[in-house]
Amino acid sequence: MGLRGRPRTVISGRSIAEIVAVVRPSTSQLGLTRVTCACGEDPTCYVPSKALPSRSFSTSNSKRPSLNSWRNAHLIPRVEAGPVGVSEDLVMREPLGIHVVRHARTRSNRVGLVMGWANESIEPDQHDAADAVAMRLAAAPTPVRVVSSPLARARDTAAPLAAAVSVDLETDARLGELHQGPWQGLAESEVSRRWPLEWSAWRTAPETLDLDGRETLAALYARVADAFDDLVRSSDTATVFVFTHDAVVRAAVAWTLRVGPATYRHIDVAHCSITTIHASTSGLRLVAFNDTSHLPPSRQ
Repeated sequence: MGLRGRPRTVISGRSIAEIVAVVRPSTSQLGLTRVTCACGEDPTCYVPSKALPSRSFSTSNSKRPSLNSWRNAHLIPRVEAGPVGVSEDLVMREPLGIHVVRHARTRSNRVGLVMGWANESIEPDQHDAADAVAMRLAAAPTPVRVVSSPLARARDTAAPLAAAVSVDLETDARLGELHQGPWQGLAESEVSRRWPLEWSAWRTAPETLDLDGRETLAALYARVADAFDDLVRSSDTATVFVFTHDAVVRAAVAWTLRVGPATYRHIDVAHCSITTIHASTSGLRLVAFNDTSHLPPSRQ
């Protein structure tokens, strides 16, 4: 059942409608109250009456909903008939699916330049890879959001999917690439020559590198975690597509697994790969990682 599907109350594996057709109890007899779903959908939910004060929240509140509010909004009641009456607990609708995509290749990627926030487009022969991403993801459960880093290479890669699913392309600066400071635009060989100690640290223990003018991994991971927390809190959709960069995908995986930047060198992220995360009331789950099966063999 998708987020836009009608929520069901279940008694011993049956829907409310099926049970009513047999034993016809009233909702008051079951201890349920019919209310508008807290996540703002048109269908209504049957919720335990005694739970209403603690489970409802105002969608008109000017403050950002808390994660608990998001969880409450995406919970539906399950009612089970027992020998001594009715008991209830809460079950989750289908989880929020977050598909995280690294952008298609740029010239700087191909020749080994440090990009950082250089606003470079993808190479002309890489648009077919972006199209392949769109074809793979366009059938995801709706409604959807498409959110991108503001940098051209991410927006170029996101554009075909946004067009295919007919939604506006959103941008979030927190999804931008690692700020490279004095290294931006330089060849990796030149960086290793001019900053040998720092380059060695970057290649072997990147979480320890703290170079003036360059973003630390700790700072990157913090802003990425903040961005993904907000996606979970604010999304009333079934699916969110995120188009971003190598370092950000690594940070998103760390956010999912609740680990730190020491994992950075243990993760590889291919261009136009798809990493899938599910967010639910039970937590976060890494469902797929660095998936390139949608790409032509020459690009995998």
